[in-house]
Amino acid sequence: HLGQSLSELDSFDDYMGSDDEEEVDGEIVSDYHFGGGIFKKVDSNQPRNREEIMKEVIAKSKYFKQLHQRERDESIALTEELDSDIGSLLPHLAGHWKNNNQQEVFK
Repeated sequence: HLGQSLSELDSFDDYMGSDDEEEVDGEIVSDYHFGGGIFKKVDSNQPRNREEIMKEVIAKSKYFKQLHQRERDESIALTEELDSDIGSLLPHLAGHWKNNNQQEVFK
Protein backbone atom coordinates (compact mmCIF):
# COMPACT_ATOMS: atom_id res chain seq x y z
CA HIS A 1 0.00 0.00 0.00
CA LEU A 2 3.11 2.17 -0.24
CA GLY A 3 2.67 4.01 3.04
CA GLN A 4 -0.97 4.94 2.44
CA SER A 5 -3.65 4.07 4.92
CA LEU A 6 -5.75 1.19 3.65
CA SER A 7 -8.90 3.14 4.49
CA GLU A 8 -7.77 5.84 2.03
CA LEU A 9 -7.52 3.44 -0.88
CA ASP A 10 -10.68 3.59 -2.99
CA SER A 11 -10.22 0.61 -5.20
CA PHE A 12 -8.29 -2.63 -5.38
CA ASP A 13 -8.63 -2.89 -9.17
CA ASP A 14 -4.88 -2.71 -9.71
CA TYR A 15 -4.13 -5.40 -7.13
CA MET A 16 -1.30 -7.64 -8.28
CA GLY A 17 -1.82 -11.03 -6.65
CA SER A 18 0.31 -14.11 -6.65
CA ASP A 19 1.41 -15.41 -10.05
CA ASP A 20 -0.24 -18.76 -9.54
CA GLU A 21 -3.60 -17.56 -8.19
CA GLU A 22 -5.21 -17.76 -11.61
CA GLU A 23 -4.05 -21.33 -12.16
CA VAL A 24 -5.64 -22.75 -9.02
CA ASP A 25 -9.28 -23.56 -9.60
CA GLY A 26 -11.95 -23.40 -6.90
CA GLU A 27 -12.19 -27.17 -6.57
CA ILE A 28 -8.58 -27.49 -5.47
CA VAL A 29 -8.95 -24.65 -2.99
CA SER A 30 -12.08 -26.14 -1.43
CA ASP A 31 -10.55 -29.61 -1.26
CA TYR A 32 -7.29 -28.66 0.35
CA HIS A 33 -8.12 -25.54 2.31
CA PHE A 34 -11.53 -26.46 3.60
CA GLY A 35 -11.54 -30.26 3.59
CA GLY A 36 -14.31 -30.67 1.03
CA GLY A 37 -14.64 -32.94 -1.95
CA ILE A 38 -13.19 -36.43 -1.90
CA PHE A 39 -11.03 -35.62 1.11
CA LYS A 40 -13.84 -35.00 3.55
CA LYS A 41 -12.74 -35.12 7.12
CA VAL A 42 -13.75 -38.14 9.11
CA ASP A 43 -14.52 -38.10 12.80
CA SER A 44 -11.11 -38.76 14.34
CA ASN A 45 -12.68 -40.77 17.18
CA GLN A 46 -13.97 -43.37 14.73
CA PRO A 47 -11.39 -45.90 13.53
CA ARG A 48 -11.41 -46.35 9.76
CA ASN A 49 -11.49 -49.77 8.24
CA ARG A 50 -9.24 -51.02 5.45
CA GLU A 51 -11.87 -50.44 2.76
CA GLU A 52 -12.30 -46.76 3.67
CA ILE A 53 -8.56 -46.21 3.73
CA MET A 54 -8.10 -47.87 0.33
CA LYS A 55 -10.94 -45.82 -1.19
CA GLU A 56 -9.27 -42.64 0.03
CA VAL A 57 -5.85 -43.73 -1.27
CA ILE A 58 -7.31 -44.58 -4.69
CA ALA A 59 -9.26 -41.31 -4.85
CA LYS A 60 -6.16 -39.28 -3.96
CA SER A 61 -4.09 -41.21 -6.47
CA LYS A 62 -6.58 -40.53 -9.27
CA TYR A 63 -6.85 -36.88 -8.29
CA PHE A 64 -3.08 -36.29 -8.31
CA LYS A 65 -2.67 -38.28 -11.52
CA GLN A 66 -5.23 -36.01 -13.19
CA LEU A 67 -3.53 -32.93 -11.76
CA HIS A 68 -0.11 -34.02 -13.07
CA GLN A 69 -1.60 -34.89 -16.48
CA ARG A 70 -3.10 -31.40 -16.70
CA GLU A 71 0.30 -29.89 -15.89
CA ARG A 72 2.00 -32.08 -18.52
CA ASP A 73 -0.58 -31.07 -21.14
CA GLU A 74 -0.04 -27.38 -20.36
CA SER A 75 3.73 -27.83 -20.56
CA ILE A 76 3.48 -29.62 -23.91
CA ALA A 77 1.20 -26.91 -25.30
CA LEU A 78 3.61 -24.18 -24.21
CA THR A 79 6.59 -26.08 -25.65
CA GLU A 80 4.81 -26.48 -29.00
CA GLU A 81 3.95 -22.78 -29.03
CA LEU A 82 7.57 -21.82 -28.32
CA ASP A 83 8.82 -24.27 -30.95
CA SER A 84 6.56 -22.70 -33.57
CA ASP A 85 7.72 -19.18 -32.63
CA ILE A 86 11.46 -19.93 -32.74
CA GLY A 87 11.41 -20.12 -36.53
CA SER A 88 10.61 -16.43 -36.78
CA LEU A 89 13.48 -15.54 -34.42
CA LEU A 90 16.28 -17.53 -36.05
CA PRO A 91 16.73 -15.24 -39.09
CA HIS A 92 17.25 -12.29 -36.75
CA LEU A 93 19.93 -14.18 -34.82
CA ALA A 94 21.74 -15.49 -37.91
CA GLY A 95 23.79 -12.30 -38.30
CA HIS A 96 25.03 -12.47 -34.73
CA TRP A 97 26.55 -15.94 -34.91
CA LYS A 98 29.86 -16.98 -36.42
CA ASN A 99 30.73 -20.60 -37.06
CA ASN A 100 34.33 -21.22 -36.04
CA ASN A 101 35.41 -24.87 -35.85
CA GLN A 102 31.97 -26.07 -34.76
CA GLN A 103 31.83 -23.41 -32.01
CA GLU A 104 29.30 -20.62 -32.01
CA VAL A 105 30.82 -17.32 -30.95
CA PHE A 106 29.28 -13.87 -30.77
CA LYS A 107 30.78 -11.24 -33.10
